[in-house]
Amino acid sequence: MRLLIATHQFEIFAGSELHTADLCRGFRRAGHEVAMFTLKPGPATGILGNIPVFSLAELRSLREENFDLIYLHHATCEVVLGLVFSGKVPIIRGYLGVIPAQEKPTNARFLSGEVYLSEEVAEQNYADRHADVPSSIARSVYDDQLITPIVAHTEPALGAPNFAVVSNHLDRDLAAILEAAAAEDLCRFTHFGWPNNNLAITTKLLTPFDAVITIGRTVLLTAALGKPVYICDVHGADGWLTRDNFARSQSRNFSGRAFGIKDWTFVRRHLLDTNQWPSLNDLTWLRGSVERHHSLSRRVEQLEGFFADVIGKAPPPMPIPGGYEGVLQFLEQKDRALQALGRIERRRLKDAIKEARDEARAQAERKKERNRRVQELKQQVVKLKRQIEELESRNRHLES
Repeated sequence: MRLLIATHQFEIFAGSELHTADLCRGFRRAGHEVAMFTLKPGPATGILGNIPVFSLAELRSLREENFDLIYLHHATCEVVLGLVFSGKVPIIRGYLGVIPAQEKPTNARFLSGEVYLSEEVAEQNYADRHADVPSSIARSVYDDQLITPIVAHTEPALGAPNFAVVSNHLDRDLAAILEAAAAEDLCRFTHFGWPNNNLAITTKLLTPFDAVITIGRTVLLTAALGKPVYICDVHGADGWLTRDNFARSQSRNFSGRAFGIKDWTFVRRHLLDTNQWPSLNDLTWLRGSVERHHSLSRRVEQLEGFFADVIGKAPPPMPIPGGYEGVLQFLEQKDRALQALGRIERRRLKDAIKEARDEARAQAERKKERNRRVQELKQQVVKLKRQIEELESRNRHLES
């Protein structure tokens, strides 16, 4: 099949964008011809390799392409690509979330099929869904071709646990308890995510850590590696992922909304007490479960069947309404102007990110120096105590 896969933006590494990139790679790997469309291209498109990327500025040339199917995320992509392709190519909308306005259904009637990331997403959109088109649940994925499972373990090998915290919107209360615990030498942690450490999360990146605190797609990657994963972010905590809470957390896409715990004293205790970490049996079971339900290769097989069914059986989509040419021309012209401005803004953003990273490194060095000084002072205190004890012992000896 010739597929066009679309998402609203590709400026940063975030869940929707990385999910889209996984699907592009998966379908390309399965032998399909794949292109991508985004309204906001950016540095993150680099992870797509040689997959062609279209934006609003290329709408005119995009209309000349002959695709077998359009698979898109977000309301903006549905409207724009619906205006371009409705009546000519089947369009399937993938719904990825429940909160952002971009995830809301439109009433454009451009769709020939719908896909939901979880039961929660399906329930949220049930009242507004297009009942006359086929639908399916296709869960979030991890790229199983890039996984080399490590030996599963249930507690840190030595000393305090070392956590990777993966989030583009780190909860302040979670950050506070981790910082306090780290100051007491009860744990170590590294935050990966927007704004100061936004990068693609890989197996190589996660391997050195004892456990991962995160939500969504990184939960799957961590479980596939055989590592303990604690589901927690701005929506609250679901706790350590185990076979007991797997199904309920899965139905909410491992978002923390299944239980939504915000008792941060409990969360701190739960994280630091390694006796409460998942058992080896749980980690082994979880690794098999995410492979069966969330591996990219299996998801591509599922969607191939669904796409073929839609192409062959779905009712034709609503023809494009008249007058759309003026809308598309306006969007093309606006995007060209924004791209010219965007190059300047991206340079400013890059400089700001570099400055923030440099400051973060400087703060880390200052913190390291403070910790070193504290350790020295502790050693001096211990030494003074010993000297005092020796003097007291000598005084007692002299008095006797």
